[in-house]
Amino acid sequence: MRVVVLLTLVALARGNGSGSSNNPNNTPSDKPSFTFVPLFQNTNLKPNQSLSDENGTTSSRGSNSPLSNMDQSSSADKHNDNLQDPFLAMTHRNASGQTFLSKLAQVKAVYEDTLNLKRLKFGNSHKELAPILNSLGDINCDMGRHDDAMRCYSEALDIRQKSYGPGDHAEIACSISSIGVLCWLQGNYDEALKQAKAALAMRENLDNEQDVAVSLTNLGLVYNAIGQHEEALKVHERSLEIQRNFEPDLTDEELTNIVEPDISQTLQNMGTSLVALSRWDEAIEAFEEALRIRETLINGEHPSIASLYLSLGGVYGKKGDKVKEMETYGKALKMFQSTMGYDHSSVAAAMANIGNALGQAGHYEEAMKNFKEALRIKLLTVGDEHPSIGDIYNSIGNVQLSMGQYDDAYDAYREALRIRTAAFGDSHPSVYATLGNLGCIMGQKGDVHA
Repeated sequence: MRVVVLLTLVALARGNGSGSSNNPNNTPSDKPSFTFVPLFQNTNLKPNQSLSDENGTTSSRGSNSPLSNMDQSSSADKHNDNLQDPFLAMTHRNASGQTFLSKLAQVKAVYEDTLNLKRLKFGNSHKELAPILNSLGDINCDMGRHDDAMRCYSEALDIRQKSYGPGDHAEIACSISSIGVLCWLQGNYDEALKQAKAALAMRENLDNEQDVAVSLTNLGLVYNAIGQHEEALKVHERSLEIQRNFEPDLTDEELTNIVEPDISQTLQNMGTSLVALSRWDEAIEAFEEALRIRETLINGEHPSIASLYLSLGGVYGKKGDKVKEMETYGKALKMFQSTMGYDHSSVAAAMANIGNALGQAGHYEEAMKNFKEALRIKLLTVGDEHPSIGDIYNSIGNVQLSMGQYDDAYDAYREALRIRTAAFGDSHPSVYATLGNLGCIMGQKGDVHA
């Protein structure tokens, strides 16, 4: 049975308006899980191509039929002109509810069929295969199928490097950028940083401002993940400046559907950096502006809107507004469940945040239910070594410590420490926090575990 603690959230928050955790040990509570948003973006746009990002909007500039005339041209310059955007299920303005994943699966099937036809016509090494593979990687990435996504991205990169040779090329940069984002999603931050810097350098050499903004955004994600929040904020601010001054030869409608979504994403990422720097009011301002843009562009429920509710809830909690925190988390959870299903990683992130809020309010049993369900989903979707698993174990340890379950808390903290150390090394702030939590247990019990 799925554990969904939603209807009682506001009532529980109101029952303890002070937000006190009743924790005599002053155990560091885990930070909420704020949502960072990478930008996936095609390069070398032609008049008939479509550009998308993952925030839920699309500027469609080609045929509405994914299969129309897809096999009529052998020119690599028209490699994607007649393909429906790979994020159709996410980006269709009226797509919501249970249609979300099913539409994404339909688009994936179309791309797979197209790829098979291209292989039959051109073989396995032709450059016309690369954009289709990269788009399939994007789709698999969004569906949480990271291994499949990496295979697609890697094959696309190999084809492009062989096709275009040494030197800088926009399509090579696109593949490198995609691999970097995937490494970030997998928690492989050293590799993500390497790929993000490589993509940015190549795009700066090519002097494509729009693509530079994309790479800056993705570089900022990695900086935030490794705790370099000032650096992250700097690159996000630079990305936002480029996006707001971007004036390509597009109609007003195309500017609305292409540039404003990217601005919304960057504002969300800036807000998360500002939260890490304890600049709460500025973070709320950034999140709310991003939400206004996104709700204007998207009709109905959508995961990208839910992600902003998740981010806003975290800031409300930091400011001590527990009622508003719980209400906003509840909106995020309900929207994620209705658009992504019950076993998606985003649902787990929302439940973990709710668990942290409940634990801080002293509602330990309800918090544990949310943590256990979040852990089940995360193990299912990202595996047992992802940093987010360490976050949940740390949160579980916090609640168990507050409940006086010292041995269980110790075991949870040790597992969190193992995962965090493997992911970040010995000197990361999250590692220090977990060591501090272990110290709380040792002090409480008056002994030291072996």
